[in-house]
Amino acid sequence: MVLFGQITNNLSSPAVQVAVVVAGCLVLYVAFKIGLVVLKIALGLVVLVLLGGAIWWFLSGISH
Repeated sequence: MVLFGQITNNLSSPAVQVAVVVAGCLVLYVAFKIGLVVLKIALGLVVLVLLGGAIWWFLSGISH
C-alpha cells in the first residue's frame, strides 16, 4: 500500500506513464471494436434499403 501511495503521488513515474499508455490503448481498442460494429450495422441497413428498393422497382414494373 505504501508503494501504491508513492506511485500515485508521483505522476511522472514510469509506472504511472505505462498505466496511462495501457489505459489509452484499451480505450482505443474498445472504440475500434464499437466502430466496427456500428459500421457493420450501417452497411447492413444500406444493403436492406438497396434490396428493398430493388424489390419495389421489380414489383412496380410487373404491376404496370
